Amino acid sequence: MTITKALVPVDFSSHSETLVKWLPTLKKMGVKKIWFLHVLDELKIEHPVAGYDIGDIMKQYIDEAESKLNEYRDKIKDLFEEVNICTIWAGDPAIVIVKQADELNADIIVMATGGKGWFKELILGSTSRKVAQLSNKPVLLVKKEWMESRVEPNFDHILVSTWLENPDDEQEVKTLTCTLENAKNIAQSIYEATGAKPYIRVFIIVTKIEKEIVGRAKGKINAVFGGFKESVYDSIIWTGDPVEDLIKAAISFDADIVVVGSKGSYRGFSLGFRLTSLLSKIDIPIYVCK
Repeated sequence: MTITKALVPVDFSSHSETLVKWLPTLKKMGVKKIWFLHVLDELKIEHPVAGYDIGDIMKQYIDEAESKLNEYRDKIKDLFEEVNICTIWAGDPAIVIVKQADELNADIIVMATGGKGWFKELILGSTSRKVAQLSNKPVLLVKKEWMESRVEPNFDHILVSTWLENPDDEQEVKTLTCTLENAKNIAQSIYEATGAKPYIRVFIIVTKIEKEIVGRAKGKINAVFGGFKESVYDSIIWTGDPVEDLIKAAISFDADIVVVGSKGSYRGFSLGFRLTSLLSKIDIPIYVCK
């Protein structure tokens, strides 16, 4: 499966402005269609200033949001096959994002981290964790600092990271397979869009280096990438800290994107904790698999 359709939630902060400028980069990942989504702050709607008609307030919010969304669309409409605007909703941002992604059958959700309002919660991990856990679609989290420093990056280096504690654990094996397959989809999309063959490094964290665990991991890696000609790959089986060592691996590899599994936990490190830690310590885009 290649990546062609992206849902892009925006909150009109400076982070959203930067994200819109950066979106053409997604063409290098094969994205052809964009949907912009804005979620109204339900607190403002539920608790309007006394004496104001809630219908008038709603109309004002919606008119302002539609105007801004149209502005975003106009900036990139000539760069993609299709740029659309979703219906404006009020409610829990994560729930609305997940629902819209399903209804649109989006291939990926792209979110800028560190904005105002509900986007600010991404730094703390709540919204991103909620979307990553609830969504059936992969989620790409991109920090403003990265977008500003790499306006037109190439996705040459893909670091794939997951864990394997028990090779007989069905869920762990599924997570490993899913993560590898997602990385393969990214590489396939990049190759079809640009003709370039990205370098994939698989970084699997294990409790301890044992023949059975290493053999199972290597077997899965070779099964997914062995006959895949659209990229080159290697692998590292490592025992250590699932956050700190992953960060070191991403920096030393000069990764353009980090692909992480979305299920289970390793030594008590849940997906939410890992995402929050990674977002606070590295600027590299993080792709949460599904």
